[in-house]
Amino acid sequence: MQLLLGCLLTFYGVTTYVSIPFALLNDDFTTASSILSVLYLAIAIAGSFVMMLLLPFISKFLIEIYLKFQLILCCNKQPTKHKALLYKNLETHSA
Repeated sequence: MQLLLGCLLTFYGVTTYVSIPFALLNDDFTTASSILSVLYLAIAIAGSFVMMLLLPFISKFLIEIYLKFQLILCCNKQPTKHKALLYKNLETHSA
């Protein structure tokens, strides 16, 4: 899998480095824009995959920030009272 992704990234790199300047020098703007569109689409898909991998960590981090916010700014004396419930709810929704 890593070999396939490495080859795909190499292909995108060569395409970007060689084909786009070549198309721009030959006044072929449609080819350059289509290559850039495919490249930007691949970047968007890769970004969504990375965010799917990071979502459990980010959600736990946001819960901790919310609890600190309640403790400091909202003057809630027991913001961690529902912490176990929040984590349990988070785990059941992620499964």
